[in-house]
Amino acid sequence: VVAENINALLVEAEEILVRRGIDPLEDSPERFDGRIQRATRSVNTDVEEDDLSIAERLKKGYVMGDKMFRKEHVSVKRFKPPATATAEQ
Repeated sequence: VVAENINALLVEAEEILVRRGIDPLEDSPERFDGRIQRATRSVNTDVEEDDLSIAERLKKGYVMGDKMFRKEHVSVKRFKPPATATAEQ
């Protein structure tokens, strides 16, 4: 019941924002874009091609017309090469 009430409040709050001309950010990119996203966490990856790709979307971003109202908060993958074993001498 509590979760339903919280979800209803979130939906109502978003409707109020939309009525005020503040819309949720749509079609956010799969790669980090600092103009519209804020990296609040990072996750290591050993796949170089995944560097700066979005691991998780944490908070919605909002726009007001053509300006950012709040950047989307995301977790970003950061490439860390796998540690290589050092040869014993």
